[in-house]
Amino acid sequence: MTTPDLSATPERNLIIATASAAERSSIAEGEVLVEAVTDLFSLVNSPRPEHAPLRERLSELRWDAHRISAQLDRAMHPQVAGSNFWADFSGWFSFFSVGPALATHEVLKQQIAEGRWRRARIIETTREASWWAGRTCIHPIAAPLLAEAGIPFSASPGGFTRWLRGSMLPSGAANLGRRDLNEELRQMVEGARTASPEIARRDAVFVGAGASSAQIIRALWEPMTRESGLNCAILDFHWDNFTAAASRYEELIRHDIGQFVTSADAVAVRERGIKWRTWFDHFLRHRDEVADFATLEDGLKAAITQRLQAVLIRDPATWDLRRIASERALDYLNPTVIVAFHPYTPNAASLIRAARERGISTVLLQHGIMGDWGYVLAAQPFDEALVWGEYSARIHAALLGSQTVITRTGNCAYDRITQLHAEIPEPLAQLRAKHKALVLLATQPNEGQFFETLETWWMKDVAMACELLDAALVIKLHPADTNTTLYARLFKAHPNTVKIVQHGQFALPDLLAASDAMVTRDSTVVIEAGLLNIPAVTVNLTGRRDWFPYAELGGAVAINRREDMLDRLRETLYNEEFRSELTARRQQFLQDQVGKLDGGAGQRVATVIARHVGQHKFAAEAAQAEKAAAADAQTADQQSENQQ
Repeated sequence: MTTPDLSATPERNLIIATASAAERSSIAEGEVLVEAVTDLFSLVNSPRPEHAPLRERLSELRWDAHRISAQLDRAMHPQVAGSNFWADFSGWFSFFSVGPALATHEVLKQQIAEGRWRRARIIETTREASWWAGRTCIHPIAAPLLAEAGIPFSASPGGFTRWLRGSMLPSGAANLGRRDLNEELRQMVEGARTASPEIARRDAVFVGAGASSAQIIRALWEPMTRESGLNCAILDFHWDNFTAAASRYEELIRHDIGQFVTSADAVAVRERGIKWRTWFDHFLRHRDEVADFATLEDGLKAAITQRLQAVLIRDPATWDLRRIASERALDYLNPTVIVAFHPYTPNAASLIRAARERGISTVLLQHGIMGDWGYVLAAQPFDEALVWGEYSARIHAALLGSQTVITRTGNCAYDRITQLHAEIPEPLAQLRAKHKALVLLATQPNEGQFFETLETWWMKDVAMACELLDAALVIKLHPADTNTTLYARLFKAHPNTVKIVQHGQFALPDLLAASDAMVTRDSTVVIEAGLLNIPAVTVNLTGRRDWFPYAELGGAVAINRREDMLDRLRETLYNEEFRSELTARRQQFLQDQVGKLDGGAGQRVATVIARHVGQHKFAAEAAQAEKAAAADAQTADQQSENQQ
């Protein structure tokens, strides 16, 4: 590697900080900020120039993290190795621990090599629980790199506070582990109370995870149960508000993972938590026997080891409970195929792994739009992945690898939307009659993360613009959105403009039929709006890249500056020439994203799942016939011997 000539480069000070610490730090003239990577998702839409090279190789970064994390199993104590814990947890560890550590190391190493540095400062924040829990591990990575380069540095927090964190980490992580386990048990008990009591064999079991997936299950229920004759059920893992969403549909048979747990299981997993020192000491003795770990630089080893200590204290009890319940659920339900909606669901990781070990088919069904973040997701192998169109097919292929068959089916949730004769609900018709236009705003469940004050909230800017443009603003809540108090404050500030609509209060096609435009941060309602030829607007005032590039790909109008809000909305609502241009750009976007729009996606999905069921039944029947033939041959041989 050629050493760059830096003689003409001015000497400056290097500031290395986490994103949250950087927000609280003032960067003086002659100082350069480099932001450490603590979350792979944030890397995907980071505006930081030092992160740009990593964004070009997200898939490679993800696979490196996955490989190292999986190989750490060789250093694990038998009580937490393999299917006892690590086979299920390693994906989570690669995403939240190994991946960010590798990314931070690469960024810092490049920045240190490309500059002339007078001195450096490492800044982390002690205001966040994640630092005290050991999740943020920047100092172990940065310090050796700076020392090797001969750059003097200081750190905040200082040595004593870091020592204090190390001393408190075991008790703190143990408290978090007990909290996690108690919450898991609470959800299991409550979920089991309302679950279907008839536990019987099922052909297909849906993994209940994610509020929006409940709608997809409902769309597939009739073609799978009535038309394909499959005996189906849901196994609820209480992930992302699924339970409440599924309860809206009485026809769905919902089992709960809590039905497969006993009080004795809870006692047994609690007792495992006291063994973490034995497990961690075993790892320390054997970690350098892992080839890919042994070749890492010392700073990376230290950061990953620190994270692993916290994991072994906090996580095995809860994950062990899920493993026991998942394996017992497979015993009782004895499904032929498992249908999941996420490449990796931590609550259900044991179920997918155990199903594959038993020869049960596993099918991944795309339930939401897939962007560049898909390249860094944790993932488990599946037999087949059913995706919408070409765009998501490319990402799923890179994520899941060659062992998973990628099948393009389209999205069953869109089968009827273009065929329905949408009708404007009377309350909305009355509201629309009072205004020149109507704007639909689709929320996301994490809206609270984007709210600091009402005056700086992006929705406040949308409401003010709508008021000036004489447009009603109808806020439609996401099925998992619980931020109702925020929207109530917006309504109070703009009572003549804003109307709040709960999920399910009106059908989405009817809401869109009443609208002249749809506004969101990054909701997939952009696609539904496009299917009904309603212009979509995405608002991103964070300074970061868009979470999904709807506008870049032609599916929406982008508003990225507060001062552009009024003009862009006016143009979208009232400029007919501009609206016609949007319609033309939208067609290619929909084709790439959604795939086939012939109303047959649900039937194609049901057919694939039925095929997996049929293949297993055929194999079982063939094995039974072979066994019977062998028994008949043995009987014939015995009869022949008796005759002789």
